[in-house]
Amino acid sequence: KNIFNCDVLHIHDLAGVIDFKNLIETIPENLPIVWTILDMNPFTGGCHYSHGCNKFELNCGACPILCSEDENDLSKKIWKMKNKILDKLEIKNISLVAISNWSKNEIKKSSLMKNFSTAVIPGSVDTNTFMPKERFSIRESLDIPQESFVILFIAENINAKRKGLDSLKKAISGINNKNLFLLTVGSINRLDELNIPFLNMGYISNDKILS
Repeated sequence: KNIFNCDVLHIHDLAGVIDFKNLIETIPENLPIVWTILDMNPFTGGCHYSHGCNKFELNCGACPILCSEDENDLSKKIWKMKNKILDKLEIKNISLVAISNWSKNEIKKSSLMKNFSTAVIPGSVDTNTFMPKERFSIRESLDIPQESFVILFIAENINAKRKGLDSLKKAISGINNKNLFLLTVGSINRLDELNIPFLNMGYISNDKILS
């Protein structure tokens, strides 16, 4: 209840953190809301990425991600719940922030949020930390050969097709330079099959190391 003692409520990712229904129904009527949309979950029947499915433009149901043929499956029930709750809110009090033009386009195609005011504000970083570094010393500290052509690949979960491992394989196979070195960040395996030297840094939570 204490979070509503403010001039504006800025919402980020709710999934798995705060109950959607309880939060939205509890927000005071006249409190302005800014909602930064980080993935597709707020305007779908539950998925964070639709994998090309456009059912979120209508009302979901028979969800291919759930391998469902039932028009009244979990995705439809979640869509109905979100639709009922969002309909109760004054549209003028909600401003959506998309982090890319692609994200804004998906929002505007969705049945749940297409009528909300939406602006694009790309994600930002602290440029005092994330800035160009001196190449020689960085390679030396990571034990990367100085003469190698380095490819950086980042994926939270490489098993997700959309993260692009297949594209990486095709790209590497088309490069004539044999002096390649692959640097990866995230939960990544299946790299031995690429047949090039690599270093996997794993998941990095320290901004200095990440930069």
